[in-house]
Amino acid sequence: MGKLMVQDQLYTNKEIGLVLITNRSFLVNLATTIIGSHSLSEDVVQDVYIKVMENNGTEPIRQPLRYLVRMVRNLAIDYTRRRAFECRLYVEEDDGINVPSLCSEPEIQTIQHDLLGRIISMLASLPLRTRTAFEMVRFDDCTLKETAAKLKVSQALVHFMVRDVTQRCLHYV
Repeated sequence: MGKLMVQDQLYTNKEIGLVLITNRSFLVNLATTIIGSHSLSEDVVQDVYIKVMENNGTEPIRQPLRYLVRMVRNLAIDYTRRRAFECRLYVEEDDGINVPSLCSEPEIQTIQHDLLGRIISMLASLPLRTRTAFEMVRFDDCTLKETAAKLKVSQALVHFMVRDVTQRCLHYV
């Protein structure tokens, strides 16, 4: 660890940069204890160096090593928090392999396709008024009253037609 400088002296960015370079291994080890990764700790110290060199000297620095230790510690904690956040946000690539497919298996698709074909055939064989009543209520979300008015029949008749067709559809399932 480098020597602590005299407190009464103010240090420029270049001088603080030299203190960082002199104590680089100490600062990297400090960051490694927080982050747990030597390569990320190198990045932290590099970022601290860049920030020090970009600083326009608005605040006088009296103890550059303590200042650098605080910066490295804070930035290492920020890196750790960021990594924890990203781990919650993103999943490993292998985790996606275990996600079930939105498409069903070919056998199930074939069964469903055949079932749908039989239901369509059954609907096509119905009288036009019955089929229209069923389609209006089940597919177009029309009310029984609206359907009855359009077909010029009673609501009770529309209800019975829709019920009968629904039961026939359920028979196929």
